[in-house]
Amino acid sequence: MLWCNIPGFYDSDKGGTRWGSCHIFMDGKNVFVVDGYCTVGADRLINRLLSWDKLKLYLAITHPHYDHYNGIERIIDDSRFTVICLYVPDPSTYNRNFSSECRQNVEALERIINKAKLKGIKVSYLYNNDLVSIGDIKFITYRNQPTTAENTDSYLNDGSLCFWFYELKYLTTGDAGFECVRQHGLKPAFIMGGHHGNTLDGGDLKPSKMAKFMYDNGCKYYWDNDYSTNYTDFLMTGREDAVNSGMKFINIHGDINFISYDNKVVIYKGAEHWSYRCSYNKPLTLKAADIAILKVVLKGKLGNGDARISELIRLCYAPYSVQANINDFYKLIKG
Repeated sequence: MLWCNIPGFYDSDKGGTRWGSCHIFMDGKNVFVVDGYCTVGADRLINRLLSWDKLKLYLAITHPHYDHYNGIERIIDDSRFTVICLYVPDPSTYNRNFSSECRQNVEALERIINKAKLKGIKVSYLYNNDLVSIGDIKFITYRNQPTTAENTDSYLNDGSLCFWFYELKYLTTGDAGFECVRQHGLKPAFIMGGHHGNTLDGGDLKPSKMAKFMYDNGCKYYWDNDYSTNYTDFLMTGREDAVNSGMKFINIHGDINFISYDNKVVIYKGAEHWSYRCSYNKPLTLKAADIAILKVVLKGKLGNGDARISELIRLCYAPYSVQANINDFYKLIKG
């Protein structure tokens, strides 16, 4: 079984600094984190990782913007974590003369790389068409670093590492947009929207046409940041284009989880769930829904709402099957 958790926003987070991006992938032995949010998002990421301290930890930074690398740098600085490998773009591929801001961002990436090396963490530079396997977590990377751009943000965003989880039909792009979908003939079913809209600056397919192109090529689900004080126009444009093309928009107000097994992915957002077919074919190992675990659930020790869904999935329980029988088990316990 593969599990992905995207830590969500909550009502108390409104009005705060945007978090950026974060994905947590797990296969039962390994944890792979793509970007690490910032501020309260990084806090939430760290707290979750601390509960899985027996698993091997791998980290990735898509591009050197604070709202993507802050949480990753904090994990590297934290003595409670043992990190196996850090995956990053090669700093030498950036033109640090592009602007003083660009130079500062690249220097921040080099600072994190040097910290990792000093702690004995392997650093792996990723380029275009690199194939990576971390246990059952498999992906191909795509990267198109522009030589010029209209500003520093677009230069760094468009050069983000894109991770194509081909067995899951899932694409993450940092802030690069979705041009790699067309360039490399990808057919994602589920995508993440970055802060930079859903196509590269200067791309000949503008957001609305890119969204339609992706929907026509099998992309049916789209999520992005629901609470942000910055880049709202980009996010709303991407969201509206995705919905208008026919995609299901899943906001990040609360966690998004998905589990993959037996050639399918099931996406969980609160009490709702959707599914699509994929090529990952390992069976789901469902533990028996016994009285002991249900007592824990009923006492609220796994949290409520989205937090409980996340923990049940991590423990290999299908949350809706537990919920469907919880009343019967409750009667059994009370009896």
